[in-house]
Amino acid sequence: MARTSLSGDSIVLDTTQLKSLARDLKKVGPEVTKDLRVKMRALGLVVAKEAKERAGFSTRIPKSIVVRTSGFNVKVVAGGPKAPGAAPLENKGKSGSFRHPVFGNGRRGTSSTPWVDQPARPFLGPAMDAKAEEVEKGVLDAVDDALRDIGFH
Repeated sequence: MARTSLSGDSIVLDTTQLKSLARDLKKVGPEVTKDLRVKMRALGLVVAKEAKERAGFSTRIPKSIVVRTSGFNVKVVAGGPKAPGAAPLENKGKSGSFRHPVFGNGRRGTSSTPWVDQPARPFLGPAMDAKAEEVEKGVLDAVDDALRDIGFH
């Protein structure tokens, strides 16, 4: 699922349904919890790598793509001060175009700023779409491994 933030666009792998599992795993053993978090982050890195490849049209956007984790939530984020054009170019993962103003066009003394259409170049949404099956399988495998580690069969 793609979400827009003030710092740019991000893709969120929503793992909120794993909260009760995470709570139970913490009770059983922190090493199991840590292993599951590492596996979840690795899945984010798979999507980030794909997004970087898809954003190869830019020199700044690929460098701005990072993976952030909090508990079992994983976000792949692009943009911010390093690449302010990432969010508009992503266009919420949709093809098409977006409009933006053009400043400094030499029209002194006029109050109107010209607006132009620019083609969108989505990279995060298509990266998640391309890796969706791999990520889904990875999440299920990681949860299965965690359950197996604590004695469930």
